[in-house]
Amino acid sequence: KRQVRVYIGSAETLLRPGDYVYRLSYRTDRQLGFFDDHDELYWNVTGTDWGFAIEQVSAQIALPQTVDREQLSVEGYTGPQGSSGRDYRAQTINSGAVIETTRPLAPRENLTVVLTWPKGIVREPTALQKLVSLLKDNAGLLLALASLVAGSGYLLFAWNRAGRDPRPGVIFPRYEPPKGFSPASIRYVNRMAYDKKAFTAALINLAVKGFVTIERSAGDYTLRRLEHRAEPGQLAPGEKTLLDALFASGKKLELENENHGPIRKAISAHTRALKRDYHKKYFLTNTILLIPAWILLGISVAIVVLLQLGSLLVFVTYGISLLLLFSFTYLMKAPTPAGRRLMDKADGFKLYLEVAEKDDLNLRNPPQKTPELFERYLPYALALDVEQPWAEQFAALFAQLERETGTDYRPNWYSGRFNSHNPVRFASDKGSGLR
Repeated sequence: KRQVRVYIGSAETLLRPGDYVYRLSYRTDRQLGFFDDHDELYWNVTGTDWGFAIEQVSAQIALPQTVDREQLSVEGYTGPQGSSGRDYRAQTINSGAVIETTRPLAPRENLTVVLTWPKGIVREPTALQKLVSLLKDNAGLLLALASLVAGSGYLLFAWNRAGRDPRPGVIFPRYEPPKGFSPASIRYVNRMAYDKKAFTAALINLAVKGFVTIERSAGDYTLRRLEHRAEPGQLAPGEKTLLDALFASGKKLELENENHGPIRKAISAHTRALKRDYHKKYFLTNTILLIPAWILLGISVAIVVLLQLGSLLVFVTYGISLLLLFSFTYLMKAPTPAGRRLMDKADGFKLYLEVAEKDDLNLRNPPQKTPELFERYLPYALALDVEQPWAEQFAALFAQLERETGTDYRPNWYSGRFNSHNPVRFASDKGSGLR
């Protein structure tokens, strides 16, 4: 809402008591409403910002053409903003109307007049004129739209240049994960980012390999480090970093809020190790290419703020620009040719992990289902988001083992409830409880 403060007279002149008349002349436009069956002037004659009482207000409205008074309609409102008082008298005259208050207006009270007339008396602006007027009245909006269009064009250019993913190769079922890659590293490259599920997959892989035991009691998890000499190649560099960071202060770690600091440090160390080994070699984030778009947006916002050109529509436009930039932060990520080949292999392994048991016959010489196989590939199933279909394939096997031995099957690296009738529950619990 723009306001203008008007000073009348001279600050150096002190007026003697008496009556004085001041005449204010000004011109305004774009105050008319154009409707389907009539046009209208809706005008706040005094406004509601006067801090003193006004004894009387009157207004006369004259249309640019001669119009019979019978074709005109006039009404008004008095009182504070939003009120609908009727303390006025008004009448139409040929080509216009007159209105005046019938009581003094208190501070912050206003007289509003509404005059309507038939279509065609005043020429309605064209759509182009309305657009030009909108942009003239909203220089900030014009600047925001310009930065949005320019930024969008640049982002599309940058994405087309560096953000397009290489075409996938031929995907076919693979019975083993890509050689030399841990579950966490596969997830890191697939998502081109680190997340908590990569941490979970790495923990369970350390447990499967015999470096850690996982204990669950009353819904809480405790990790214990085991004495285990790693053979060459048994631990990926990122897994060794995570193992050492988790147990830097001892051989036992409870996954509770009070240990948030050490756990956070271990996750950060794991992230840095994965980034060092796989970022730029297997994928590129290309975030540096977004800098010109951020600079353009920042300059535009600074100009609008400094010149006070802001409005709701302006900042909505800037909000769209921000959403676009954040979206392209994700879209600009792209695998390298080596990363694309790794993803293809991971997708082939995922096909095997998620195959339904009824479709086993479609596979050629798949590995025999054993508890050891379930455990060995469970971290990879978590990393590839197919832990549920992987676990479902072993439900019948665990049920058979229970009938033969009379005891439920439970991994030796896990202490807690393991429902052999529902290995899906176990897999999903591990995927959510450790994050």
